[in-house]
Amino acid sequence: MGSSFITANFTPLVKLITVMMTEQSLLTKYPMTEVTKQMIASKDMLAKMMEPTGSSDSSKEVILMCLNNLSMSKKVAKLLIKGINQYQVEKVTKYLKLLTRFLRLNDDFKLARIEWTLGVPQLIHKKQFREKTY
Repeated sequence: MGSSFITANFTPLVKLITVMMTEQSLLTKYPMTEVTKQMIASKDMLAKMMEPTGSSDSSKEVILMCLNNLSMSKKVAKLLIKGINQYQVEKVTKYLKLLTRFLRLNDDFKLARIEWTLGVPQLIHKKQFREKTY
């Protein structure tokens, strides 16, 4: 249980949800409705699960839910970028550690994750020649 001084430990619950969403054998045996999937994948719920807390850390499981899941990867990438843009150093370091874990996931969307979080390098080259000769 949580109080005003201690946050509740929801890590086991988040781990269970992660396993339920990622394991194909469980999904075939116990299918989830679309409403349930949308509720779990909503950006408000993900933002709460990704928040840096003291003892419980459910954000690693959220990162694992991004494996082979394009829409979840987009949402988590946005949350990581917003978390890195905060001013509190303790939170920024945690989000940077999560970003490295997020970028190390090996699947078909690895390049897209790198582009979303780090950007796409573009060379800008302007030719500025003098038109007037003296």
